[in-house]
Amino acid sequence: MSTVQKILVINSLIPQEVISVFEGSESPFNELKEKAMISVVSLVANTVLGAIKAFNQRDFVQFDANPGDFACQNRALILRQLPMEALSDECLSLSGEVNQIYANILDRKKTREIDIPTSSFFQQQLGDWRVSKELEYIILCYLSHFLMIPNKILPNGVITEKSDVKQLELLSEDISTLNEAYLQKIKEENQKNLSQQIVKKKQTQQIVKKKQTQQSVKKKQKDPSMQIVEENKKFLSLLSVKMMHDLACQVTSLSLNEKELMETMLSSKYMHQYKSKFFGCLFYEVKTVLMMLRQLQGIVCLTSIVPSGTQRFHILLQSPEPGEEFAVLDEHEELPRDALTVVFEAVVKDNSKILALEAIKKDGFSKIILAQAAKEPPYEPNSKLEAITSQDAITEIKKINETPGLGRDLFKIDHVFLNCLDKELKRINLLVV
Repeated sequence: MSTVQKILVINSLIPQEVISVFEGSESPFNELKEKAMISVVSLVANTVLGAIKAFNQRDFVQFDANPGDFACQNRALILRQLPMEALSDECLSLSGEVNQIYANILDRKKTREIDIPTSSFFQQQLGDWRVSKELEYIILCYLSHFLMIPNKILPNGVITEKSDVKQLELLSEDISTLNEAYLQKIKEENQKNLSQQIVKKKQTQQIVKKKQTQQSVKKKQKDPSMQIVEENKKFLSLLSVKMMHDLACQVTSLSLNEKELMETMLSSKYMHQYKSKFFGCLFYEVKTVLMMLRQLQGIVCLTSIVPSGTQRFHILLQSPEPGEEFAVLDEHEELPRDALTVVFEAVVKDNSKILALEAIKKDGFSKIILAQAAKEPPYEPNSKLEAITSQDAITEIKKINETPGLGRDLFKIDHVFLNCLDKELKRINLLVV
C-alpha cells in the first residue's frame, strides 16, 4: 500500500455541518463558539495522538472497532497489511505537529485579547493538516474503538458492545459546548429566517413559512457530537469495504474464475449502505481474509470464548507453504513473540480443544470459517441471501451451506481482530478468572 496520497484529517473526523458552527465567527467575539472550536481542535489532536501512541506500542487491540458491522475480519487483515515502517516514520513526524497544536491552544487560552478570530485559528490548526490514507484508517479505527463500551455479557461468555457518544468527553472535556453553540446557531438562523419572512411575505404566508422553518429547525437540531460518531461509522466502514476489494485483487492462490467472482462481489457495485454504514458481502470478505493469510503464511490464533471462571484454550495455525491450507502449529515451536496474529474468537462446544483439533484436521480451518460466514446475513443485519444479485455468488454460498458438517455444531465464531502474538497469549491468560 502506498503512503503517497494525503488526506485532510478534519475531513475524516468532523462533519462540515459541525465545523459550520464556528465558521465565519470573525466578529464580534463569541465565547461559546470559541469554546466549541477549542473543543473540536482538542478532540482531533487527542484522537490523533492516542492513535499514534497505540500504534507505536503495537497495541493493535486499540484499533478493534465499529461494533455491530460484521466487518471485524476486514480491519484485522487491513491493519496487518499496513506499511508499518512508513507509518512509524509518519507517526514520529506527526507527534511534533500534535504537540505544537497543544501549545497553540494553551497560549490562546492564556491570551485575554484574541487577535486571531475563532474560525481563522481553527483553520490555522487543522485546515491543512494531512496524513496518509493508511494513517487516516488507523485514526478512524482508534476513535471508533474509543467510543466503544460493553453492552452486555451473554451466558456463554460473549461480550456485546456498542458505541457511546459520551466517550467523546474523555477526548475533549468541553465537547458539550459544541452542542450548545450548535443550538445557538440554529436559533440565530431561525430568527433571521423569520425576520426575512415578515418583510417579504403577507401575514398568511408568514404563518405557513414559520411552521416550515420550525420543522426544518427540528430536523437540523441533531446533536453535533452524535454527528461525529455517525461520520466515524460511515467513513470507517466505507474505507474498509474499498480496501478489502484492493486486497482481494492481490490474492493469487485461486482459479481465475473464483478470484474474479470474489473481486466482483467486493466491488462498489455490490456494496450496500444501511443507515450510516457501508457493507461488503460478508462471505467474500471472510474468504479474502483466509486466502490472503494463507498466501502470506500469516499466523492465526483460534481462541475459545468461555463464561467467567472457565479456562480458555487456544490453537495456533499457519500455512506450511504460501497458499496452502492452515496447519496446526506445535505449541513448543519457536515463533516470533511480536508476530502479527489474526485472532478468531469462538464459542466452542464444551470448550473442547480436542474436538476443535479433530474438526480442523478433518475439514480444514478455512472451510470451517467459510461455513460460519455462509450462514450469516450477507450484508447488514437481517439481510437475506436474496440480497445478493449475483447468481454465481449465491450458488457458491449455497454449496457451502449444503455441505454437511464443517464444524457447524461445534464452532460459533464471534469476533476477529489483530494482535501481536505475545500480547494475545498474555491477554488469554489474564482473562482467566
